[in-house]
Amino acid sequence: MICCAVIDTNVLVSALLSSHGDAATVQVISKLLGYTDINESLGVTL
Repeated sequence: MICCAVIDTNVLVSALLSSHGDAATVQVISKLLGYTDINESLGVTL
């Protein structure tokens, strides 16, 4: 089954700016992209 989703840019930005790995936005983007630590994988340091 194919699952389609629309992710608002605010969710992506919120996930990138979050310093909490267990934040809902971080979990959504991490699952979507298959990353365990989205900030680390994109080279973002907080």
